[in-house]
Amino acid sequence: KRVKTIGLLFNEAKLNKESNICFGEGGAGTFSDGKLTTRKNHPWIRWILDYLVDCGAPQEIATSGKPHIGSDRLRKVVIEMRKRLLAKGVRVEFGAHVSDMTLEGEAIQSLRCADGREWTELDAVIWATGHSARDSYRLLEEKKIPLESKAFAVGFRIEHPQELVNHWQHKKCKEEVGAADYSVVHNIDKERSVYSFCMCPGGQIVCSSSHEGYHVVNGMSNYARNAQYANSGLVIKVSPADFPNKGVMAGIDFQCEIESKAYQSVGGRYVGPAQRVSDYMAGRISSDLPGSSYKPGLESVDMRTFLPEALKESMLKALPAFEKKFPGFSSSDALFIGTETRTSAPLRIPRKESGCSEGVSNFYPCGEGAGYAGGIISAALDGLYIGERIAQRG
Repeated sequence: KRVKTIGLLFNEAKLNKESNICFGEGGAGTFSDGKLTTRKNHPWIRWILDYLVDCGAPQEIATSGKPHIGSDRLRKVVIEMRKRLLAKGVRVEFGAHVSDMTLEGEAIQSLRCADGREWTELDAVIWATGHSARDSYRLLEEKKIPLESKAFAVGFRIEHPQELVNHWQHKKCKEEVGAADYSVVHNIDKERSVYSFCMCPGGQIVCSSSHEGYHVVNGMSNYARNAQYANSGLVIKVSPADFPNKGVMAGIDFQCEIESKAYQSVGGRYVGPAQRVSDYMAGRISSDLPGSSYKPGLESVDMRTFLPEALKESMLKALPAFEKKFPGFSSSDALFIGTETRTSAPLRIPRKESGCSEGVSNFYPCGEGAGYAGGIISAALDGLYIGERIAQRG
């Protein structure tokens, strides 16, 4: 079902708010290339990789320096994981959009869904919503569960011909060595940097909007990574000091403002707002656009208007440095498609060493949406950590 609703978005620009790139079985990770790189070092990582292989992931992820599963294969892995849970007696409730909760004292007593389903007598609630469940954050704020604003990053997706990226990295190689990737970073000052994020060789840029009236994109690639374009997030670090509003929801409000501008720039549709990078630097709207992997199509707009002035200037300072390192990086063949705003959670749900939320004894914030992870492996590690904490509680 989820593949079909995403197909409607790509082919007919019709968004399903409950089933899209962000929401559904496996979360956003299911349609994110399946990158398994992490800066963390933990003995559990070996167990996680072996478990994924056992569920159908490619064998080489257990030994590769840059392991990835691919969005096409990851869907099958997620289904196998669900089947194993069912075999252990787990009940899976699809479409369970939690809209309310009841707290008594320092414990959650019940959870209610938008369709009327309700669960009571709760021993532990593991809250692993992902970082795009904005209504869930607002529900926690309403129930006075402690939250805190945090730094993240915003910007665009940048797309190049894969052949160009291969030339940057493999120009001295005489053999065909597959789709190349790259990494760039430029420090503006001690507080600000511009960097590549979630680079997808031989992939595609996808519409990952999850709420009506906002436009946001992400990148993905299949296992073979054999598409003709490469893409990466090109983002700027932001902190609560950059947010016009104050309070724990200020980061979400900041995201919404950028995404709303992108959506309105293309007439309130889910076509992609786009601009040649050379034109972005020159301050002119592109008269035409190169080919792209983005569906359901692009529209030329002035993407300088999306970001606050300080962030726009940071991007303009960084692009020449990237061009110097990789000739053609900021050329007319390079394309900005906007916007990339969901690099990580805009807030954190503080928790004790026991894993539970501060002030709620049976509430366990977990994973990327809780502010404790930044990718598939780190989220898996956090899930194991929370499971262990609950098991130790007895």
